[in-house]
Amino acid sequence: MKTLLLAAGVGSRLGTLTNNVHKSLLKINDEHTILDYQLRTLERAGLNDINIVVGHCAESVADKCQQYADSHNIRLIHNDSYRSKNIDWSVYLGLNAIEDDIIYIEGDMVLHSEILSKLKTSTADICLIIDKRPKSQCVDTVVRIDPETKALSIDVKEHGFHTDSSIENSIGEFVCAIKISNTARKLLLKRLQDFSFDGIIKFYNAINDILPEVTFSYHETFDFEWVEVDNLQDLERAKHLSTQTNFGLSKG
Repeated sequence: MKTLLLAAGVGSRLGTLTNNVHKSLLKINDEHTILDYQLRTLERAGLNDINIVVGHCAESVADKCQQYADSHNIRLIHNDSYRSKNIDWSVYLGLNAIEDDIIYIEGDMVLHSEILSKLKTSTADICLIIDKRPKSQCVDTVVRIDPETKALSIDVKEHGFHTDSSIENSIGEFVCAIKISNTARKLLLKRLQDFSFDGIIKFYNAINDILPEVTFSYHETFDFEWVEVDNLQDLERAKHLSTQTNFGLSKG
């Protein structure tokens, strides 16, 4: 099993903070960046074989990864089209480069290691993580379950948000971390090959499309901490959590 981290995009919703710094290199506390937390929690979950798709500020991301060369096997996958193509292209590059089961994590996620452990132990082809008590200020993605077929689906509102009623009719907020089996990876690649790689993300639609062909499940966060750092408010929440629970990591 390998981990796929997406760290190519510019992170424009954080304004000038990410003009010359990749979002994953923003500091959560005096010592550690988002990427530090990702690599440390992955190590704690026993996930040390990591592939990172890089683009914006790729050299700085590579320098940070070098600090973990003794404890992690890190491979960088270069996305030279990160400004002209959407996130689906990074997903395609990553899935195409890894012939194995995958833990997929978006590059702005900070997750408690217990959440990662739940994904790692899942036997389903696709396993999603949900939070029944949404944490984001504006929830843009939820998971639904069909009452008759019990089929899961990811419902995303790119650059928008779900209403309270919409959230109540879901099983929870989607946390951007997914277990993808090698079987599911191959099916997703076939669908991604036909994408235009522009506009809003369509990767989650591809996941919805293949669910009838694979086994699927979901795990709840059970109040283990996570943050998707999309904006300044999210960054402040991540900083606050680092002083409280520190996402399950030891201090320092």
